[in-house]
Amino acid sequence: MGTKNRLPGSFAVVITSYNYRRYVIDAIESVRSQTRAPRQVIVVDDGSTDGSAELLQARYADNPRVTLLCGPNTGQLGAFARGVAHADADILAFLDADDRWSDDYLAQIGALYDGRPDVDFVFTNINLFGDEHGVHGYADRPIDLGQTALATWMTGWWYGEATSALSMRRPWAVRSLDLPSTFQQAWRLSGDNALVFGSSILGARKFFLPTASVQYRVHGANGWWHSREREQLFENRFRARSLINHYAREMAMDGRTMELVKQEFLSKPDPSRDEAIRYALMALRSGVWLPQRLWRAASIMRRAGPTERRAEDAGSPGRAGVQAPAGVKAAWRPRHTPPHLNLPDTRFEARHNPLVSLQVMFGGRRRVQGLCNGADIQQEAAVAGLPGIAACSEPALRPHPGHRQCQHRRHCRNALLVSR
Repeated sequence: MGTKNRLPGSFAVVITSYNYRRYVIDAIESVRSQTRAPRQVIVVDDGSTDGSAELLQARYADNPRVTLLCGPNTGQLGAFARGVAHADADILAFLDADDRWSDDYLAQIGALYDGRPDVDFVFTNINLFGDEHGVHGYADRPIDLGQTALATWMTGWWYGEATSALSMRRPWAVRSLDLPSTFQQAWRLSGDNALVFGSSILGARKFFLPTASVQYRVHGANGWWHSREREQLFENRFRARSLINHYAREMAMDGRTMELVKQEFLSKPDPSRDEAIRYALMALRSGVWLPQRLWRAASIMRRAGPTERRAEDAGSPGRAGVQAPAGVKAAWRPRHTPPHLNLPDTRFEARHNPLVSLQVMFGGRRRVQGLCNGADIQQEAAVAGLPGIAACSEPALRPHPGHRQCQHRRHCRNALLVSR
């Protein structure tokens, strides 16, 4: 479709349905009730045999804001492609026919797209209902994930969520779904892998925005939730790797591309510690000489933020999770505090030590030259996340006023004990 009438910030919602007659109306009405109305509502019935098509025709055939696409069964990936081909809006949001949105969902993600024209892909957390209850999400705070091409290619990391929590600018959906016909048969289920992996490797800038507005229905017939336990099986991992490699070939990625790991990491304004460790390990796999790899890994760890908390609490009905409020960091305390060293239950802001970072990454138990000044010891330990601290063995000797380091440095046995 042409772009001359495609309004910036306009939404098209693509709803895919297969034998969800009892749920699909609920999904469509949740879209029609949005406070930020979409320009299009596209419903793709993928060859249902339960009367869904007839129900949809009877209810929405005369509604100009709802486009019905009823055709033979091609699987979820094929249904996505048909819906996207008919979309004529700036941003596409996807919804499974058995899920629903709160009425402020498009308003929340739309505000982000409006304020951040550089963001191409936004995903959110999901609230489970039906057979299970809880929250499932990437983190407990908004995160600008920046570029994720190398992390996806090298580690297969999933920077996304279930279909109903995904949205992106139209060009990225079109490019991600431009796949050979053989992939449509392989991805009849879990077609959102193409949207998530494709957008990452093709270069979309991603953002995680928790909205608490996506209601994910857990029932016996939905595939994504119940297939999570099978993700470690060889067949599923092999298919995912084949899909990732297809996009990587399209982008001509090779061994030299791995040298850009640090540059990709720098596209993230506020990376978590987990993300930093992921990228540091990736830096160690690059083909440059070893000292350069070590320095890149250390410099990546210097920018590490707090440990990533996944907003995940899913299980039996009624299960309640204990999560820290958004934006609140858990207090740090050494795992084994010496009885004579009473440290406050708090975090300290301090410079980061690349050497300590590498020693934490590599594990093992190391002795690192410490400082006799108690505050400095606490600061270094807090930043590095160390489990134990040994106090100065010569308490009678004090640091000279105005000097950070101990006067008897060569003989001081004060050290930070690092172990993983």
